[in-house]
Amino acid sequence: MNHEATLLIDRSSRRRTRGWFGTLSVGISLFITGSPAQAQSEAARLKEKDAQIANLTAEIERLKAALGQTKPATAPAAATTPAAAPAATAASTTVSTVDPNSDKDEQGLRMSAFEVRTTQGMGYSPGNSASALKTSESLMNLPAQIIVVTNDMIRDIGSNNASDVLSYAGLVPYYRGPAIMSRGSRVGNPYMDEVPQAVGIGVTDNTNVDSYQVIKGPQQALYPLASLGGLVLQTSKKPLAGRSQTRLDLKVQQWGRTTFTFDTNQPLATIGEAKFTYRLVGISQNGEGPLYNSKDDRNGIYPSLAFDWKDTNVTLQYGILTYKYLPGGTGILTPDGGIYTGLGHRNQNSPPGNNDRNQMGDIRLSWTQRLSKTWQAKSQVYYMKVRRHGSTAFPTGVNWANNTMTYTVRRNSGDQYAFDVQTDVSGKYTIAGMPMTSAFGFNLHDQTGESKFLIASAASIPGFTGVTIPIGNAAAINSIVLPKYSDYIDGPNPGTRTRQLVDNGYFMQTVDIIKDRLTVAAGGTYSYIETTTNTNLALRNPFVSTNSAETEILHRYAVVGKITKDLSVYVSESTTFNPAVGTDFNNNPLPPVLGKSQEVGFKTSFQDGKYSFSLAAYKMDLTNQTVLAAFPAVNVAGLNYYIPIGDTESKGWDASFAVSPVQGLQIVGTAYKGTVHDFNGNPIAATVENSWSLFGRYDFERSGALKGLAFGGGAQKAGGKWFTTGGLTLPNGQAYPANSSGNRIFKLKQDVLVNLFTEYEFNKNWTFRVDCVNVLDKAYAIGAQGVGLADIVDPRTFSFRASFEY
Repeated sequence: MNHEATLLIDRSSRRRTRGWFGTLSVGISLFITGSPAQAQSEAARLKEKDAQIANLTAEIERLKAALGQTKPATAPAAATTPAAAPAATAASTTVSTVDPNSDKDEQGLRMSAFEVRTTQGMGYSPGNSASALKTSESLMNLPAQIIVVTNDMIRDIGSNNASDVLSYAGLVPYYRGPAIMSRGSRVGNPYMDEVPQAVGIGVTDNTNVDSYQVIKGPQQALYPLASLGGLVLQTSKKPLAGRSQTRLDLKVQQWGRTTFTFDTNQPLATIGEAKFTYRLVGISQNGEGPLYNSKDDRNGIYPSLAFDWKDTNVTLQYGILTYKYLPGGTGILTPDGGIYTGLGHRNQNSPPGNNDRNQMGDIRLSWTQRLSKTWQAKSQVYYMKVRRHGSTAFPTGVNWANNTMTYTVRRNSGDQYAFDVQTDVSGKYTIAGMPMTSAFGFNLHDQTGESKFLIASAASIPGFTGVTIPIGNAAAINSIVLPKYSDYIDGPNPGTRTRQLVDNGYFMQTVDIIKDRLTVAAGGTYSYIETTTNTNLALRNPFVSTNSAETEILHRYAVVGKITKDLSVYVSESTTFNPAVGTDFNNNPLPPVLGKSQEVGFKTSFQDGKYSFSLAAYKMDLTNQTVLAAFPAVNVAGLNYYIPIGDTESKGWDASFAVSPVQGLQIVGTAYKGTVHDFNGNPIAATVENSWSLFGRYDFERSGALKGLAFGGGAQKAGGKWFTTGGLTLPNGQAYPANSSGNRIFKLKQDVLVNLFTEYEFNKNWTFRVDCVNVLDKAYAIGAQGVGLADIVDPRTFSFRASFEY
């Protein structure tokens, strides 16, 4: 259960949004299906011709490379449809040789040092990460573990949740949604176009996400509020100048849930060299899902408009997403760390109507400008508004001695606003024969949130009595009647308001000491973070508040050596700084957190990227660490609080690979093993010690009898997930033994999750697909925030998807 504040636009706005979305969805469907057959035929003919040209270009470049005339080009086959030859693109794009100063890539898509506009059609392994570390260098030249999850791979994984997708990129879910763990510990929510999404929403949707970039290790020198374990950069879907494409998807799940998505990109006008392009993306998901009384309804729309003229790109984006969901789950944990399934896998103790209503609206204006052939600048302004509200119930006490569970009934109410201004400048030049790159910029982040969560009691709801029922009684679960949102009565302290100001300015310098052999990168960051909390919204004059303001100078330096053109090694050190979140038991603010990470790694890429591998070993130290007190414990002010545990040490290794051993086959994989220990060498709650994942796809030859057919899937597992025992009573009534640090923790049971799919491209326009999630029908907790707030993996579930594009 997510206990952070969020915010929601008013009810009349929601009604207008639903009406607008429904009308627009129907209009788009009629537009697509009503297009003349001649237009479809012409579009298919042009697409086929483009694919032939791209494939011919790829073959020419390959032959040139074989003759030593030039380096192989990057991903020319990406102009083909994703299903046509994804393995071929994967084989040719693991290491990019695109000139980062070039205004266009081989697909005619505009690129910059700050972003790749799309990864559609690139297979699973693109070579140029672009925005990672504020540079357009090849992954082989970047001193960090970076994994790019492309648009093709996101579609093949087939989930709208970030945690489900990122499980195949070396991360582990904290709970389903945006909550993720990297190198053993929880990290912040994924950034969107390099702006932190520091909101307490328990679910997001990736319908408008083109790709993910996972960057391991501390990167706060470049990205404000980044965690020590790493961060995730989401790249949104933006208008693509010169492209005319539309795609409709309808997915039907066996339990009755349907998901309809659309994505259309069309030129609006061309005036001289100026091009105007629009893109419209949307989702509508409704119906019963795999778990009883657990909604996951999503309705969102994302219009955007781009202006491209010579060396200038200006993009305006808007998005609004409404969903009903209860983040964190309501499953209960068994004494051995498993999840209770006595009522069957689908029944996870949720009463009827148990969900929050959330809405997130945002708007972004970005301007990318090429200042010269080698210098570029990008600025963006971003505003976000979010609200969460609902009346919910979830088990917070599980007593296996008397076989009962006790629910907490709560009003969830939160509002949040965020305003960001960001500018980045990057340039390449040569001094004394040494190629150099300079990058500098600043970030301003201003965020305000109100938290007005209220636990139901006789004081907040007259006549209310506690809810304790027998474990395994479905009738008792379904008989729980939740109070209306309007039934709750605020007490003398209705909630808190927190405002956080983050100022971050950086300068990074890269120098090729020995060209193509030895590179040194170093830089510093000025970071200022101020947090002000109004601890009682009922008080106006005077306010009762706490305030903390901290300043740090952070550094990051690295050395990259290329042993051969196919093998590079690196060492790096980075520091990080964040104010502590929340207060202690006495409601006092906590001291700031300082961190340092040291890392050594190597990367390989053989046979033009057909075989790529990376491995890194790291050690990270953090000061002033805390753990969240087990819910529903509150401090003297009636708020959730944190328990200081002192310094912590994380160390371990992680690895990733991408291979394409034969035509049509592509496989990617990850592995992690490490520990997060306190000053006594004991493990810490909410950490994970190991994980692995595999994902692949095979496309049959286009000229064979099985042309158009593809199949694939993945497997993943996490282990050593430590969890607090607060709220859990053992069958004999005794408590778990405490370790030498005084903590009572145990491991969550985990299992192997296997997902499979098969896909058939019927013709140029139609593709059909069948998915099976959790093929082995395992039952375990994806994550947990309490002994009765466990998120269970879905039971074995089949779905059918039909896609139409032109």
